[in-house]
Amino acid sequence: MAIMAAKESKPNFLRALNPRERKFVTFYIKSGNATQAAIKAGYSAKTADGKAPAWVGKSRERSSNGRIWDAVSAKRSEMEEKSCDLEKRILREYERLAFFDIRNIFNPNDTFKSITQLDDDTAAALVGVDAFVKFEGKGEDTVPIELKKIKMADKKGALDSLAKIMGLFKKDNDQKVLPLDKLIETISAISPEDGALFKAKIKERLDGGK
Repeated sequence: MAIMAAKESKPNFLRALNPRERKFVTFYIKSGNATQAAIKAGYSAKTADGKAPAWVGKSRERSSNGRIWDAVSAKRSEMEEKSCDLEKRILREYERLAFFDIRNIFNPNDTFKSITQLDDDTAAALVGVDAFVKFEGKGEDTVPIELKKIKMADKKGALDSLAKIMGLFKKDNDQKVLPLDKLIETISAISPEDGALFKAKIKERLDGGK
């Protein structure tokens, strides 16, 4: 008999914090500024300026509050996982548009499939479907004919974007990475929370490199 291994759950470091410390972690992850995060969380200006920066030191050993450091570290890891998942999702959507096959929207008798019949990849490549009725004939011989207009995504544009991401256009290699502000804007449009977390992470890395 096969024995299923129990899925290891991640520790929730926020549970070890008091309400004010949790607020600090939330604000710090969004801004990357320990002093301002402490003030927003309700700490005094003296504590915020004199102690808060030491809570989020470069290592747990250097932190003056290990519980807060653990919570911040866990949130950062969670943010990195979300960023990785989001990157994969964006690339997947590009692939769907770039490799869309128009034959997949037709039945064997050359009629359009209904929306519910489309597979996920094909449906994702469609921008929309306009349905309208056209009448042919006169009087009692009038026959309604249902027509559909399929709006497809820009296949060439998606292929060009994928090619640049992969560095296939050597002279355009400087374009294969989105400008940072544009990348943050794209992520924020999908998820404002993820956008804020990603922005804070970038700021942290830039500040750490100084």
